[in-house]
Amino acid sequence: MYDYIINMIASNQMIIMAIFFLIILLFGKSEYKLHSLVIFASSILAYFSSYDATLILTDEQYAKDLTVSIEWDGVTALIMTMFLSFDKKASKQAVLLAFAVSVHTVVLYEQNIHSLPISALIYYWYDELIITIGILQMMVSYNGFINAFSNLQGLLYRVVFCSNRLGKSFITRKEEVKRF
Repeated sequence: MYDYIINMIASNQMIIMAIFFLIILLFGKSEYKLHSLVIFASSILAYFSSYDATLILTDEQYAKDLTVSIEWDGVTALIMTMFLSFDKKASKQAVLLAFAVSVHTVVLYEQNIHSLPISALIYYWYDELIITIGILQMMVSYNGFINAFSNLQGLLYRVVFCSNRLGKSFITRKEEVKRF
């Protein structure tokens, strides 16, 4: 039976990935922006489409969630393959998403059709495999995140430095006006 806690872990992972790739999208170099846009949009759309308020989920709902996950990851992987010539990291992201699709498919096969030793093993480690795939997606874009974070840090430094200088210039202007 599908557990509510597992659904919450998957939802939290989608939110973390969306924030991670949004930072890269907004502040990163242009070489990381294309695959970041695709993964960010996919994470947000998957989060909102998979949200279900019911606490007790059935086996049919579990199979439906797996099917939706297969569709989202498959479409995202296909979109990534469209951008192979524009983005170097898109090929690695597409391979990771293809592996996620195969894991979802094996678990769906285990759930509905037949139990094999390898599918039972993957079924047992399903949650960890999906979390690992998400972490690997973030690790593929690690350099983009570090670059984006340093750009964000520089931007914040410039904002603080400029506002500090602007504040000091206002104080000096007030003092000059008082002198005259």
